[in-house]
Amino acid sequence: MALTWAAKAPGDVYRYTWSPPLAYGDGLGSYTASVSGAVIDNQSLEDNSVVLYVSGGTAGTTATFTLEATSDQGETLTETIYLPIVANTAGATAREICEFALRKIYGKDETPEASAMSDALERLEDMLRQWDATGAAVGATYPILEATVLRVQPSFLSAIKNNLIVEIAELYDLPISVTIASNAVRGMQHIKTANLPEDRAAGVYY
Repeated sequence: MALTWAAKAPGDVYRYTWSPPLAYGDGLGSYTASVSGAVIDNQSLEDNSVVLYVSGGTAGTTATFTLEATSDQGETLTETIYLPIVANTAGATAREICEFALRKIYGKDETPEASAMSDALERLEDMLRQWDATGAAVGATYPILEATVLRVQPSFLSAIKNNLIVEIAELYDLPISVTIASNAVRGMQHIKTANLPEDRAAGVYY
């Protein structure tokens, strides 16, 4: 399944890493990397990982990377990676997202207990890892700590918050409103649609 890297703004130059799944004892011998919708400024092979410095892109689009590597034992490994290009990458910390989701428990201006924050962070990471595996990747990096910044599109951030509220409500056996449940489902679908390559973004119905 294709990967999604953390979003970047057109003016950012970010360092991205691809670590292909090598067999035990194997090494990365050579690779090729190409991109549509952004610019690879520099690239190198470091400790069996491909390192790319990426700039450019147009806000609101998704750059597509095609990487192919050959291992020391002759295995060919390929990967397609998507990179959302956003207007800005201010993002939000994982703590801020968890505090938002915990408001139903602690109130708007109250500080959650350490155990509740730990549980919320665990739920957030589990949720986003599951999204990675089901076509709703937002480019999160792991592990997710309180200070981890999720640099995503504003609409993605809303989807994360609403879905985490659902997760937290389940954890504490609390009811959720129809509005939050609906926003969570729509937000998830929006992310999956946005992650599709541009030539597959829309279907034709008769």
